[in-house]
Amino acid sequence: MWKAIFSSLIKMLLSIVAVVVLALGSIAVFDYTSRLLSGYKNYELFTIPTSSMITAMVVIYFWLIVFYLYILNRIEGKISNTRVNPYIIKVFNLYSKHKYKKQILCGVAILSVVGLIYAYTTYSVITNNKIILHGIMKLNGKSYSYSDVKEIYAGISDDKDNNLYYKIKLKDGTKIDVIGASMDSKNESYELEIYAIDQKLLKAGAKKYIDTKNLSKFENKKYDKKYEKNVKQILK
Repeated sequence: MWKAIFSSLIKMLLSIVAVVVLALGSIAVFDYTSRLLSGYKNYELFTIPTSSMITAMVVIYFWLIVFYLYILNRIEGKISNTRVNPYIIKVFNLYSKHKYKKQILCGVAILSVVGLIYAYTTYSVITNNKIILHGIMKLNGKSYSYSDVKEIYAGISDDKDNNLYYKIKLKDGTKIDVIGASMDSKNESYELEIYAIDQKLLKAGAKKYIDTKNLSKFENKKYDKKYEKNVKQILK
């Protein structure tokens, strides 16, 4: 009895470790390859939006699960409830019995490719004098000068983490969330880089709107003092 319980706990821990490693590994690989494939080397800030990150993770995780199920099925001849979430098994079984399996797989593969194209082509780059937006409909990027920025919106978010948000609105109405799911900057601290960019935008004529309603919540989070200082510097 105790041996079975111990064995189950070990399997559970190994599964958790595998999920964490795959999650962090997938994010790291996507983040690195995104910057590599973009071709940009000299920039102040490289931002991957949340939509791109979520899309990439959904596609990657989906195919990891498919590969895992395929391996289990080939090795054991069946997929056990003890190894896989029962809801996933139900979906797998429905797919296995469907008469249009090849068509479904082909359709999912096409959607996955489109999803990855979107994820890898949707990002923003800020250089020392330009803001460049990339997207699936503008693969070569659309460039704006700092003087094209009309308004800046900065503050502390309403979410449970109460972190900094920094958004800009261009004269053509385009809105950019500068702080995305992943960022890379030439500065060790992305907040200091945003502050430097912020000062340039203000000099170029942008109007800045600061929302401090959640500032006390941010302070209560007891973040690193250096990070807190850098964030407050932006909210001035």
